[in-house]
Amino acid sequence: MMTTDHEATATAEELRAELDVTQRKIQFLVDVLDASDARLTLPDGTRGVSVTEVLKMV
Repeated sequence: MMTTDHEATATAEELRAELDVTQRKIQFLVDVLDASDARLTLPDGTRGVSVTEVLKMV
């Protein structure tokens, strides 16, 4: 089944909109955690890592 240019454009726009929403949600969580001076535990078991430190790792 072939996809028309119009369908591809609509799909791309939908994906961009979803990405924008996801990015805003992530930024909100980062802001909340950063403001609360939360300390996180990494998957390797390291404890007490700040949100800022985690973001530098990514």
